[in-house]
Amino acid sequence: MIHTEAASPPPAPAVRLAAIRRLLLDDALALEDRIAGCLVVLYGQQASRIAALRTSEVSCADAATWLKLGADWLDVPEPVATLLRHHLRDRSNMTTAANPASPWLFPGQLAGEHRSYRRLIVILSRLGIPARASRLATWHQLVRQAPPAVLANALGVSPDTATRHALLAGADWAAYASRRSSLATSEYDGLPVPLRVQSG
Repeated sequence: MIHTEAASPPPAPAVRLAAIRRLLLDDALALEDRIAGCLVVLYGQQASRIAALRTSEVSCADAATWLKLGADWLDVPEPVATLLRHHLRDRSNMTTAANPASPWLFPGQLAGEHRSYRRLIVILSRLGIPARASRLATWHQLVRQAPPAVLANALGVSPDTATRHALLAGADWAAYASRRSSLATSEYDGLPVPLRVQSG
């Protein structure tokens, strides 16, 4: 059976919040699945893009961890940064002779290949994170935190796609500046803020 990001309604905020907390805190889950899930529920990334990420798109220097999903380098917040650094030190499927220098952030079981995005969709679904629906819910939140043009550059989507997400979510950018300080809702207090772009 071929698994794709099947259409379904975005999860309710409480469901999304529970998924985020589980990914951040549940050490019983596989580390690579936690990171992949975080990239869906915090950054609105497609499973196919996550599976094809390269180690060169992650940078760890001093106490900072940076991730490049689009044109900009993003400052990865804690505790996601710690999860990512631990994963880089101990990626799965690296013990075979054909994979010792794999460039993929999520190496596959076959030499030279990255992880199957279809398999990733299945695993996330089993964790209660339907990939497409969760990604859309994430975008509904993100477009209330930053303008579409900023999101497009930071997250690797076209400006038209980012604008479409904003329209679907009903984001009113004419009033953005006046209400920016109140964009974050109390239900997400204490969770990592994903969009901090590297300055300079």
